[in-house]
Amino acid sequence: MYNLTTTCRFGGVETFVWEISRELARRGAEVHVIGGRGTIERSLPGGQTILFPFWPREQIPNFGSRFRKLVERWSFGLRAIPRMVKEKYDIFHIHKPYDLPFGLWIKKRTGARLILGCHGTDFFPGDRIFSKGVDGIVSCSQFNASQVARRFGKVPEVIYNGIDPEMFRPLPYDTEIARRWALETGRSANIMYAGRLVGLKGVQDLLWAAAKVKREFSIRVLIVGEGEARPHLENLCGSLGIADRVIFTGFVPHRELPRYYSLIDLAVFPSVADETFGLAICEAMACGKAIVATRVGGIPELVQEGETGLLAKPKEPEELACRIAFLLGNDEVRRRMGEKGSQRVRALFSWEAVAHRLLGVYQKVLTMKESSGRDPSEEEDRGEAS
Repeated sequence: MYNLTTTCRFGGVETFVWEISRELARRGAEVHVIGGRGTIERSLPGGQTILFPFWPREQIPNFGSRFRKLVERWSFGLRAIPRMVKEKYDIFHIHKPYDLPFGLWIKKRTGARLILGCHGTDFFPGDRIFSKGVDGIVSCSQFNASQVARRFGKVPEVIYNGIDPEMFRPLPYDTEIARRWALETGRSANIMYAGRLVGLKGVQDLLWAAAKVKREFSIRVLIVGEGEARPHLENLCGSLGIADRVIFTGFVPHRELPRYYSLIDLAVFPSVADETFGLAICEAMACGKAIVATRVGGIPELVQEGETGLLAKPKEPEELACRIAFLLGNDEVRRRMGEKGSQRVRALFSWEAVAHRLLGVYQKVLTMKESSGRDPSEEEDRGEAS
């Protein structure tokens, strides 16, 4: 599992790499997580974490975000290649198109099967040429699969992200966390957003919506996470007159999130850009919470309109406020949606189910090589998103 940011940053891709690696190791695979030299390391029983230095994007001349990310990853790849060649992996699974040149080099030198995992649209000039050499492509949603197919002319297998159902589950109201943030049981309706505080997550629209909803309900809004947009969001709270209604918790360890979800009535995810899946939404659903989210990217594949939550147009705080107010005013509807959401996640999005599907892809490319004696990437480009 080759992904620089796994050991340096927090996010959906990074969580996917750690969790699926643990599940594959539990099933007996020898798993290496290859990441950048950073401060984030999670337990990987039966596996190994290998770190390499790199040139951080913040120190790279700013010719655009994609340029910085590309140079960051290539500075990492050049350092990682010698060790990767020595390991002689059966499967080399990369998680960004940026890493295609290094994945292909490993494949050429060792015969490893190359899997490209896509969690977004991190494309770059020339990536179509490199993509011809991959043995398999997986995407985290049907929406993302369609984006990748348009770019590379190959239809990926859809491997949805997952959650740990033992960690993310409905819990009793956590009085310790409630006291920590001065939340009074039954005195207000509690709403929560969890994720990065960056513009594309649309948290600013949640704050605008909260300012409207507070006219009808006594609410508290928990903003769980960190990011570059936090100062702007805090200033916006003051401008909207809701500073006393909003709590910025800062970073919360992943394992503590279910305790926070135990405190709330509703989880809101107001993304304004194309979310390819929405792992944080999946986690909130697993904890039995009804969802209000936006109709972008792969979110409608996860949140069933009217069944597990409600969807609003992105960048429409008025519509978002209406959805929030409706659910806050209908306890039974909210409870039923939370139950259905939890059931849906446990049936479709456990890491055990994800690993089963991913192993099927691995076995397919290994079997094609063994049975035909040819490189699977030389086969006619075809696929069927599942």
